[in-house]
Amino acid sequence: HEADDDDRAMLDNLKKAFKKSVTEPLVQAGKESYGSELKPRQQQQIERKVQADADIQLNRHVRDYQIQARRIKQLRKDELKAATNAAERAEVNKRYDEQKAETFQALAQKLEDTRKELVQSAGETVVREIETAKKEDEKQGIEDKVRAHLRGFSRTIPSFLMAYGEEGTTL
Repeated sequence: HEADDDDRAMLDNLKKAFKKSVTEPLVQAGKESYGSELKPRQQQQIERKVQADADIQLNRHVRDYQIQARRIKQLRKDELKAATNAAERAEVNKRYDEQKAETFQALAQKLEDTRKELVQSAGETVVREIETAKKEDEKQGIEDKVRAHLRGFSRTIPSFLMAYGEEGTTL
């Protein structure tokens, strides 16, 4: 179980480092590019989206790694049972330790490749979110102006009717 705990700790550290290396640079880049236009709510929304994408990719690769690690562990156990002396057992352990290390290196490489892809796609997401929000704000501003104008106009109608209307004028 000690090896499993080591594996779990190693994977947890890898997950934290992966998330940190993806999310923080993107949010920082968004802040630098858009400055005051990036509202805290948008920033949190972007962080959550990037985090969710990172989690999906990360969990898929980690699951693959865990499946391979369990298979290696089982094969090691089977071969250790079949081994007759200490030299054979040492050879089996050495071979499977190397396989496990290679599998972990493959995981780290996949995560690095995935990180690059995520940074690219999440960068596009950041731009899209911010640009969409800017357009929404602009649209909202125009709608508010029109509403205010109509509200003012509709309030003046009764005043004009009272001031200039005749007895028979109806709405």
